[in-house]
Amino acid sequence: MYKPTLTITGCVTTVIYLYIFSCSTVQGQSVTLDQTSVGSVSTCSSGLRDGLDFYIFRGIVDATTAMFSNFIDFSIMTESSNSFQYLCTVSLFSCLTPNPQPCYCAVRKGDVYEIVANKTATLAYSRAMIRIQWHSSSGVRIVSNQLQLPTIYDVNAVTTSVTINDAYMSCPTTVTFGSVFKFQCLNAPSPCEVTISLNGKVVVKSEHIATYIVPTNLTLNSRHSFTFSYSVCGGHVKSTTCQITIVTIIG
Repeated sequence: MYKPTLTITGCVTTVIYLYIFSCSTVQGQSVTLDQTSVGSVSTCSSGLRDGLDFYIFRGIVDATTAMFSNFIDFSIMTESSNSFQYLCTVSLFSCLTPNPQPCYCAVRKGDVYEIVANKTATLAYSRAMIRIQWHSSSGVRIVSNQLQLPTIYDVNAVTTSVTINDAYMSCPTTVTFGSVFKFQCLNAPSPCEVTISLNGKVVVKSEHIATYIVPTNLTLNSRHSFTFSYSVCGGHVKSTTCQITIVTIIG
């Protein structure tokens, strides 16, 4: 007996403004998901930003039989749930006309359709599982296997930490030659670029963690301006400046 199928094929996309998919069509009586089919529209290399980035899943529907509906659902299950909930519906009729909807039918080749879910990243769906459901007129349902969304971050919740010799820094403060500054970007997608500047000049630039050892050529008993800056996925730069005095002995 012929068994209708729904298959998601793999493709990876990470671009800004413009994205192009290159997916190979998979036909046959199977229900599969390829982990590499998770794509994104983002400036982040790892993780997504809540409300700013998009996640993308693509599927292939073999609709050779007329038993199944022309409407197909993407569904999602959050980390805090044990069941799938409706995400969006794709109409196979829309493959013949441009469709700006976040979930849509992209290409039709005979009875095989390529469908897409292109949704804004939301914090509630961080690391959620996604799948596709296809219903028949008789109530029979087939589903794809599952893929996991990336971790989604609230950029307003990103935090930083500055320590001196592994103790949290207060500001203003005093340090001795050889003291080690460690500046970290926490709870953030990648890249989170961190920068330490001394008296207006960048001395260290790194990703997520930057360290700087106070050199012996700085003037003793005078204040120096240290600025700690970070930028998440190439976005707005945020910084804090602290006045720090170099001394020979602390206490």
